[in-house]
Order: sequence, then structure tokens, then C-alpha cells
Amino acid sequence: MVHSLRQAQDRALIAAQNVTWLLERDLAGWFDKIDLTLAAVQEEAERQLAVGGIDPSRLDPFIVRQRDRQPTLEDLGVASADGSVTMGTGIGSAPLNISQRPYFIRLRDVPNAGLVISAPFQRYRNGEKIIALARRVNRPNGDFAGVVVGLIALDQFERHFAFVNLGSEGQVVMRSLDHVTVARFPQSEPRGDAAGEDWMTAETDSVEGSYVTASPAGRARTVAYRKVGQYPFTITVGLLSEDAMAQWRLYAGGIAALLVLCILISGLSAWQIARFWRARDAATKKLELSNLALQKSEEYLSLALESAGLGVWELDRATGRLIADAQARRLHALPAEGPLDPDLVLAAIHPDDRANFHYSFERTLQVGGPFEFQYRSVHAGDTCRWLSLRGRSQSAPETSTGWRIIGVIQDITERKVAEAEIHNLAFYDALTGLPNRRLLFDRLKVALASRARSGRGGALLFVDLDNFKMLNDTCGHEIGDSLLKQVAQRLAGCVREADTVARLGGDEFLIVLEDLSKTPAEAAEQTKVVGERILASLNQPYRFLAHVQRNTPSIGATLFNDSRYSIDDLIAQADLAMYQAKKAGRNTIRFFENIVAGQG
Repeated sequence: MVHSLRQAQDRALIAAQNVTWLLERDLAGWFDKIDLTLAAVQEEAERQLAVGGIDPSRLDPFIVRQRDRQPTLEDLGVASADGSVTMGTGIGSAPLNISQRPYFIRLRDVPNAGLVISAPFQRYRNGEKIIALARRVNRPNGDFAGVVVGLIALDQFERHFAFVNLGSEGQVVMRSLDHVTVARFPQSEPRGDAAGEDWMTAETDSVEGSYVTASPAGRARTVAYRKVGQYPFTITVGLLSEDAMAQWRLYAGGIAALLVLCILISGLSAWQIARFWRARDAATKKLELSNLALQKSEEYLSLALESAGLGVWELDRATGRLIADAQARRLHALPAEGPLDPDLVLAAIHPDDRANFHYSFERTLQVGGPFEFQYRSVHAGDTCRWLSLRGRSQSAPETSTGWRIIGVIQDITERKVAEAEIHNLAFYDALTGLPNRRLLFDRLKVALASRARSGRGGALLFVDLDNFKMLNDTCGHEIGDSLLKQVAQRLAGCVREADTVARLGGDEFLIVLEDLSKTPAEAAEQTKVVGERILASLNQPYRFLAHVQRNTPSIGATLFNDSRYSIDDLIAQADLAMYQAKKAGRNTIRFFENIVAGQG
């Protein structure tokens, strides 16, 4: 009975630990990607400092592109040595200075601080609760030049936690290492408060652990917590123990019934003994049914682990012996039978991931504790699969040095592909691969903010294909789609890398030109040159499998040399100018400013 109780408790603990591990992996992945983004902006800023100084017209678009690749980032920017944030997203018109923020002071005073993550704080602009991740930017001589900082809204974490099935009284809490709540689902206390005397108080400063406590309703709750990778947070999951304990209660009830019957035997007559045996048979049958149900439950658990595609492996450091089951061998394209050489595993890892994998693995063997790493494995035909390796170093009794690692491996390629597809679907047109309306509006917002800071001009071009509907109806949608793809390629070839070409929908395209002259007349001339280049390019024949087609565009243009107009105003102005180009006979360009001035 004690053994079956332990099994039921173990199942409750495994469920809480699995949910904790999955959430911890997701959050560590978020922070890893954001740190890489900060490092990319830091490297670009330091490169510009090394060749004469930071050029906002080049660094600002670079920051915007990096932010667009990380949907979890609320904003991304660069602050100068005095704390003024002058480049990046979400700056707004009011001056912003972060020199008094603790993370800025630490990066300024500690040259080798690396990545610094702030405590939760309230944003100046809208009162939103956020955390900041920041890296120091150095001058070529090592002096402090500023910081690159990314912001994450705390409700990002809570929206992610909401997808987890926690049961009736389950809860997920993300806290800093000093026990300040960062995010909690469901909400039961304000974010940013220190830990109180609740179900979290049994946590320690260890990397991971578990314990059993009581829920507010007095029901047993199994709690597992885990540190989020190398970052200063813990993720804690509490689940009711009741379901996992149901089988044990049934088993314990059967045993208790037998004990009661045994006590009554001594006082019963012969006919009572006969009744006892009949009762014992019934209890035995009930116990057998209980054991059968328990066995079925264990089979379901085994099937679930197998369905998850988990492979098991073990490495003995003393002998160099590597043991792996069939699934682990298949994931690494290793021989199905026979001894394994750890060097074969290392050789199968993608060259770009090999050094980091080797470093993380060796460090785990030295310091012990958990080991987790995501990397690409190269298979036949140079195909790559994304794998997640998870393990734990165990120490021998006679030494403190890790001597073996036991763990699991899982193929996460589909998850990686899905993440990339979700990003593309959210920000890019499925047919042409160009930025969609959502990304276009973000780029326009950044362009207007950049113009307000630098004073340099910009322009918006509205390109509409002439008679496209007739071509689509007569030649078919397949030809129409192919023409739209070729138009997208030609438009991208007519502008600079820092400019934006987007598909608004149908046969309509919008082009954002930045970093034009501060003088409106010169900016208009620069825009005209680009428009004529587009006209010449789109007038060239379009070649398809069976025949050749021609098509022309009508282009409307408007300048944004001041801040009087909103994004919707600018699009409406460019649209009006485009219709004037169609009235003028198509295949030409017209400026909104000329229409207002009565010049046609």
C-alpha cells in the first residue's frame, strides 16, 4: 500500500515537473532570442563607432528590422552615454531618458556586466508594467558609449501561461530570484509584489525542486519550480494532487477492508467464517480490478511518452561509454545497434552549433546540475533537424565531479518551423513575400519618427497596375499571380535596402522611401527619379511559360517632410495622386503636392 501511494505521488509530481519544464524551455528560448537581438544591435553600434561615429539613418532602420524579428519585444532602442533614448521603436515625441534606471547604472559602471535584466517597472509612456533587457555599448577604447535595451510587457508571459491546462485550482507563477512576482496566471496578486505567506513560500534558491502544500480550499497541491535557464527567474507550477491520488485511495480502501475482516474472524462462528471467505473473494476481485486500472494508467503514461518522441540516453564519463535507445539513435542518424562513440554524436551536430554544444556539455560535467541545449543535427543529404537535448549530471559518492549524465532527446523541428511560419504569416504577404499591411504600418510609423528626429524627408508611393483585372479574367488567376510575383521582385530591385516595398492587397503596392533630402524640392526630385525607374522596370515584358504579357503601372506619390499628417492621411494622399495618374492616361506618376497646388 505504501508502494502504490508513492507511485501515485510520483505521478502527480511528474505532471507538475513536465509542465514546469515545458514552460521554462519556452521562456529560456524567448530570452535567448532577445539576447541575440540585443547583441546584434550592440555589434552594429560598436562597428559604426569604430569607423567614425553612429549614423542614425543607418542604425535606426537596423534596430527596426531586428525588433520586427522578435514579436515578444514591445520595443527596442539605443540610449547614449547620458541616458537619452534617441533611436529605436516606440520612442514618441516626448524626450526619454533612462540614466536613473538601475540597469543603466549597472551597465555604465560595470564594463563586463554582459546581459542585465531589470526588475519589473512602470513605463513612462502608458503606465504599462514591463521588464528591460539591456547590453552595454562600448567605444573602440572601451569607454562607455550607451546601452541597447529591449522591453517586454509582463502580460506577454500571462497570455502564454493561459494556454496551459492547470485544472480547477492550478496556478503558474514567474518570479525573480529575489521572489518578486513578474507574472501569474490566473491572477491573484499584483505583479511586482514580494513573495507573501502563500503556497510559494517553500521555494529555495536551488535550481529546481518540488514539494506538496495545500490550496486555498484546503486540497492537496503538488508544486514544482525551476530556474529559467541562465536567467534570473523561476517558473513555478502548482497542480491539484487529487486526480493522481485516486487510484491509491481505491487500493488503500481494499486493504483496509481486508484488515477489518481479519479482526472480525476471531469472533465469528463457522458460518461467519464462510461469509468471510465470500467477502474476501469479493474484496480480492475489487483489488484486482483496481490493480488492472492502475496498470492501464501506467500503460497510458508510457504511450504518451512514446508519442512525444522522446529518446533516452546515458553517458558514463569515466569510461566514455554512450548508451542510447532506438529513438535517440534515429534522431542522430546513428547506427541502430552496437557500441556508440560520443565523437559520432558531436560530428552529427551542425558546425555552427558544435562549439556551443561542446562548451555547455563540458560545463555541465564540471559543475553538475541540469543540462539543456537546442541544436541542429545534420542528416543524409545535408538535411537538418532541430533537436532538444535535456539531461542531468550525477556525482559519484567519492568525488564532487560529475561522472555521468542521463537524459532525453526530442525532435523539435516542427515547432521551429511553426514559429517561423507564424512570424511570416503575421508580417508578410503569402503570395509575394513582401511585407503586409501590418508590417507596412509599423515601418511607416518608424519612418515618421525618424523623420521627426533627423529632419530628413521621406515619401510614400502608391503603385496600382493598369488593367490588371482584365488580364486576370482573360488569362486566369495563375498568370495573374505570377505577374504579381514578378512585379514584387522588380519593385524591390528599384529601391534601396533601407526602403520598404509592401503589398497592400490585390494589385496595389506601397513603397516607403526614407532618408531623402531635407529640402522638399530636392526630396520630390529624388522621389521622381525612383518613380521613373519603377515605370521603366514595370514596362518591360513579363514572360510566362506559353507567352509574353505587358503591363503598366499608375503611380501616386506624396512627401512627408513635416509631422502634420497621420499614416492614414499619407495613404489617402498617395491614393488620390494615383487616381490622377490614371486620369492622365495611365503609365505615369503624379504628386499629391502638385494636385493641391493646381499643377495637375
